[in-house]
Amino acid sequence: MTDHRSLTCTWHSPHTEAGRLRLDGELDYGSGDVLLSAVGQWLSATAEVRELRIDCAELRFCDSWGLSVLLTVHRLVTSRGARLSLDNRNDALDRLLTRTNTLDHLTGRI
Repeated sequence: MTDHRSLTCTWHSPHTEAGRLRLDGELDYGSGDVLLSAVGQWLSATAEVRELRIDCAELRFCDSWGLSVLLTVHRLVTSRGARLSLDNRNDALDRLLTRTNTLDHLTGRI
């Protein structure tokens, strides 16, 4: 588990090729490095990466910096030939992704 004053990242299967990460809190300028660090460490420690599923059910806030972090996570994961899934998105996150035309890019919808 990785803590920050506004974001907690909890791994549910960190030692497998299909990682599951739960976010709890706010993804913004002050906490973005927490998510990037957690994902970077998982990618470094995992030889075969197939998929990263991020559970956003408890993500209460995401600003433009948080969106930038999600785009960076997507780039890191897909550069390894893997897929990123953003599960249990709330309406506010979907609205942000829709308004910035990143929903299809980040969720793989075409």
